[in-house]
Amino acid sequence: MGDLYPSLGAAYSGAVYERFEPAALDGLDIVFLALPHGESQKLAPELVDAVPLIVDLAADFRLPQAVYEHWYREAHATPELLGRFTFGLPELFRDHLVPGTHV
Repeated sequence: MGDLYPSLGAAYSGAVYERFEPAALDGLDIVFLALPHGESQKLAPELVDAVPLIVDLAADFRLPQAVYEHWYREAHATPELLGRFTFGLPELFRDHLVPGTHV
């Protein structure tokens, strides 16, 4: 990590980047995605049935397909998965935030 981000090298001297391998998810209870716009859509098909809870911090699964495509001016890569995610705003959707759903 220090080679790519020198300012983080001292704090994370042992951290390394590794290529994503779906087998690395075995036994995980939760996965957090904090990826650039559009990248969560590429990983979600491999994750939704492998991990009980996914928290996507991007907007890839936040909006209905038509609204997403209007605001981002591009097609959603995995619209068939949109219904499997819940917008995780507890103040509005607390009842939908249960284990087995993705946010």
